[in-house]
Amino acid sequence: GLSELRFMPACGQPLKDGRHGASAADRVAMVEAAVRGEPGFVVERSEIERGGRSYTVDTLRELRAREPGVRFVLLVGADAARDLPLWREAGALRELAEVVAFDRAGRPAEATPLVHRRVEVPAVRDPTTCVSCHAPEDVHDGAFGRQCEKCHVSSSFKVIKQRPGSVEGAA
Repeated sequence: GLSELRFMPACGQPLKDGRHGASAADRVAMVEAAVRGEPGFVVERSEIERGGRSYTVDTLRELRAREPGVRFVLLVGADAARDLPLWREAGALRELAEVVAFDRAGRPAEATPLVHRRVEVPAVRDPTTCVSCHAPEDVHDGAFGRQCEKCHVSSSFKVIKQRPGSVEGAA
C-alpha cells in the first residue's frame, strides 16, 4: 500500500485555462477541508507555491529531487488518463512515477501506453461520490444547479460557499 496519499491542487491547469470554477486558493481550501482528520491524507502545495501553470512532470521532478529514494505513484482519473498524451513531456511521466488510472463515475479508464496499470472502481452514485456536476455529462441532469450540498455531503463545499465570486456565489 501507499504510506500517504497526497492531493495536489494545481495553480493553473493548462488544459483548463480560464475554465476553473474556483480560484487556486479556494481549491486548496476545499482539499484541506476534505482531507482534514483523515490519516495518511496530505495536501501537497508545491504547484500552488510554484505559481503559474502547473505541469505534473515538473512537480514530479521537484518531488524526486526533494525526496530521493521515494517511489511515487501518480493516480489519475479516467478523464485525465485519456488526456495524458496532451500533457507536457507525457512520456517522461512513466519514468518519474508509476502512473495508475482509475475509473470515474462508472466510466472505465482506457489502457494507454502512458499508464502502468488501471484500477477498476465500481460505479457508486451516493451523496459521498464527487463528480463534476457542472460538466455536460452532469449525472443530475441539472436538477440541482450549483447547489452541490443537495447531493454531496462534504466539508469542502462549506469552504467556498460564502466567498464572493465562488461557485455558490455565481449561481
